[in-house]
Amino acid sequence: MRRALSSRQTIFLKILLPILWLFAVSFVLLISFFGDSQSADPTKWIFLGFVIIQSAQVWECIRLKTIEVDDHNLYIANYTREISVPLSNILNVKHNRWPRRQLVTIHLKAPSEFGDKIEFIPKARFVFGQHPVIRELKALAEKSTDI
Repeated sequence: MRRALSSRQTIFLKILLPILWLFAVSFVLLISFFGDSQSADPTKWIFLGFVIIQSAQVWECIRLKTIEVDDHNLYIANYTREISVPLSNILNVKHNRWPRRQLVTIHLKAPSEFGDKIEFIPKARFVFGQHPVIRELKALAEKSTDI
């Protein structure tokens, strides 16, 4: 039986956040650079630097996938296409602590259609240390390799 490991936030982070960010930043940049004040105000350049740095963070959200799992396969989707990857293809699972502390990365032994590194946001749990989904995926991968 398939069950979801990724958070329901994924659709917001992957699709809605980049769209909202693009419109908000475009609007503010147009006003600050082409508005009434054409003075040599350095704050607009500081803001532009901030926007560039934050845009890199938002761009990384586009790579997020949704993950489901059963006893034999990992199901990876990007909202337009879904693939299945055998659990035995999992090389390692890591928890990225900074700057996005919730992000989990699955490294695959052989590349899939989405590459050899799959990133997702797991369902929220208030735990210290390693997220339970990491232990679960590692155990499932080890179990499927033993068979």
